[in-house]
Amino acid sequence: LEFDLADFLGVYGMKRATMVSKLQFNLELARKYKMPLILASGAQNVYGLRNATQIIAFAESLGFKHEEAKAAVLKTPFELVKRNREKRKGIEIEDGVKIVKE
Repeated sequence: LEFDLADFLGVYGMKRATMVSKLQFNLELARKYKMPLILASGAQNVYGLRNATQIIAFAESLGFKHEEAKAAVLKTPFELVKRNREKRKGIEIEDGVKIVKE
Protein backbone atom coordinates (compact mmCIF):
# COMPACT_ATOMS: atom_id res chain seq x y z
CA LEU A 1 0.00 0.00 0.00
CA GLU A 2 1.57 3.27 -1.09
CA PHE A 3 1.08 6.57 0.66
CA ASP A 4 1.87 9.56 -1.55
CA LEU A 5 2.87 12.52 0.60
CA ALA A 6 2.58 15.12 -2.19
CA ASP A 7 -1.20 14.87 -1.84
CA PHE A 8 -0.93 16.63 1.53
CA LEU A 9 1.20 19.57 0.39
CA GLY A 10 -1.36 21.66 -1.47
CA VAL A 11 -4.34 20.94 0.78
CA TYR A 12 -5.38 22.88 3.88
CA GLY A 13 -8.05 22.96 6.54
CA MET A 14 -10.85 20.45 6.70
CA LYS A 15 -9.83 18.71 3.49
CA ARG A 16 -6.37 17.95 4.91
CA ALA A 17 -7.91 16.74 8.18
CA THR A 18 -10.14 14.37 6.21
CA MET A 19 -7.15 13.09 4.24
CA VAL A 20 -5.18 12.46 7.44
CA SER A 21 -8.14 10.61 8.93
CA LYS A 22 -8.43 8.38 5.85
CA LEU A 23 -4.69 7.74 5.83
CA GLN A 24 -4.77 6.69 9.49
CA PHE A 25 -7.70 4.35 8.81
CA ASN A 26 -5.86 2.79 5.85
CA LEU A 27 -2.72 2.49 7.97
CA GLU A 28 -4.63 0.54 10.63
CA LEU A 29 -6.04 -1.80 7.97
CA ALA A 30 -2.58 -2.30 6.47
CA ARG A 31 -1.20 -3.17 9.91
CA LYS A 32 -4.08 -5.56 10.60
CA TYR A 33 -3.60 -7.46 7.34
CA LYS A 34 0.22 -7.12 7.35
CA MET A 35 0.39 -5.35 4.01
CA PRO A 36 3.73 -3.93 2.87
CA LEU A 37 3.78 -0.14 3.20
CA ILE A 38 5.53 2.31 0.89
CA LEU A 39 6.00 6.03 1.49
CA ALA A 40 6.76 8.18 -1.54
CA SER A 41 7.27 11.90 -2.00
CA GLY A 42 5.05 11.92 -5.08
CA ALA A 43 7.16 14.72 -6.51
CA GLN A 44 5.99 16.19 -9.81
CA ASN A 45 9.10 18.37 -10.11
CA VAL A 46 12.39 19.04 -8.35
CA TYR A 47 10.71 21.27 -5.75
CA GLY A 48 8.55 18.41 -4.53
CA LEU A 49 11.47 16.11 -3.78
CA ARG A 50 12.03 15.19 -0.14
CA ASN A 51 14.85 13.24 1.45
CA ALA A 52 14.21 10.07 3.44
CA THR A 53 14.56 11.81 6.81
CA GLN A 54 11.88 14.35 5.92
CA ILE A 55 9.48 11.68 4.65
CA ILE A 56 9.99 9.57 7.78
CA ALA A 57 9.42 12.57 10.08
CA PHE A 58 6.24 13.53 8.22
CA ALA A 59 4.98 9.94 8.35
CA GLU A 60 5.60 9.80 12.11
CA SER A 61 3.49 12.93 12.53
CA LEU A 62 0.68 11.11 10.70
CA GLY A 63 0.77 8.08 13.00
CA PHE A 64 3.45 5.79 11.61
CA LYS A 65 5.83 4.17 14.08
CA HIS A 66 9.48 5.10 13.49
CA GLU A 67 10.61 1.64 12.35
CA GLU A 68 7.49 1.25 10.24
CA ALA A 69 8.11 4.57 8.47
CA LYS A 70 11.81 3.79 7.99
CA ALA A 71 11.01 0.42 6.41
CA ALA A 72 8.33 1.99 4.19
CA VAL A 73 10.85 4.48 2.79
CA LEU A 74 14.04 2.42 2.63
CA LYS A 75 13.40 -1.32 2.86
CA THR A 76 10.06 -2.23 1.27
CA PRO A 77 10.52 -0.40 -2.08
CA PHE A 78 13.94 -2.03 -2.52
CA GLU A 79 12.51 -5.49 -1.77
CA LEU A 80 9.67 -5.02 -4.26
CA VAL A 81 12.07 -3.94 -7.02
CA LYS A 82 14.38 -6.87 -6.24
CA ARG A 83 11.48 -9.34 -6.33
CA ASN A 84 10.19 -7.90 -9.60
CA ARG A 85 13.63 -8.25 -11.19
CA GLU A 86 13.80 -11.89 -10.08
CA LYS A 87 10.40 -12.56 -11.64
CA ARG A 88 11.45 -10.89 -14.90
CA LYS A 89 14.64 -12.98 -15.04
CA GLY A 90 12.63 -16.16 -14.40
CA ILE A 91 14.33 -16.88 -11.06
CA GLU A 92 11.15 -16.64 -9.01
CA ILE A 93 8.03 -18.26 -10.44
CA GLU A 94 5.52 -17.79 -7.60
CA ASP A 95 5.68 -16.77 -3.96
CA GLY A 96 8.16 -19.13 -2.30
CA VAL A 97 9.06 -20.98 -5.53
CA LYS A 98 12.46 -20.19 -7.01
CA ILE A 99 14.55 -21.84 -9.70
CA VAL A 100 17.91 -22.91 -8.28
CA LYS A 101 20.79 -23.59 -10.66
CA GLU A 102 23.51 -25.98 -9.55
